Parts: sequence; structure tokens; C-alpha cells
Amino acid sequence: PKNMIIDNKDYVIRVEEIECSIKNSGHGTKIMNDLIYLADKHRMNITLTASSILGSEINRLISFYKRFGFFQTQNIQFLGDGHDCVMFRFYKTEEEEHAYS
Repeated sequence: PKNMIIDNKDYVIRVEEIECSIKNSGHGTKIMNDLIYLADKHRMNITLTASSILGSEINRLISFYKRFGFFQTQNIQFLGDGHDCVMFRFYKTEEEEHAYS
């Protein structure tokens, strides 16, 4: 993934493509768990764009992200080569995490 600091509060992590040979092997789940851990630890919300441009099915991507507490902030949009959907997740404190367990 490529990282780019926009300002002192916002960070952009861009994952452009997951190699076919590692899809469905748990790597995406591990990356999301690590990202969510860091975001929660630093009290940072996450916004992402689920996109089918690289060949993934948009509804499958949305379901994947919902497993981690993301929700859709807009309807799926068709953008030429694929479909995009913006999703959001509020950070959770340790107290909130234990309350939901």
C-alpha cells in the first residue's frame, strides 16, 4: 500500500490491487484488522471507497467491509469501468469494544 500524509489529521492509504494468488486467503482480513486496530487506538474514523474497477464484485466488497463495522454513506455509483461505493467506520474505544463483545 502507498501512504500519503495530507495534513496532521488525515492519512490516505491506497491499496490498488490485491494479487489474485492471495485473494480469499485471509490477507485482506489481516490488513483490515491491523488498520482498524491502529485507527481505534488513535481514535481515527475510516472512510474508504469500495471499487469494482479491478475486477472484484461490488456487493462482495461491501459485505466484506460491513463485517468490520463499515456502513455505506452513498448509493453504489457506476463510473465507466466499474462501480464505486463510499463507506465509513467510526472508531471504537476499548470500553465500546468490550460492551459489544
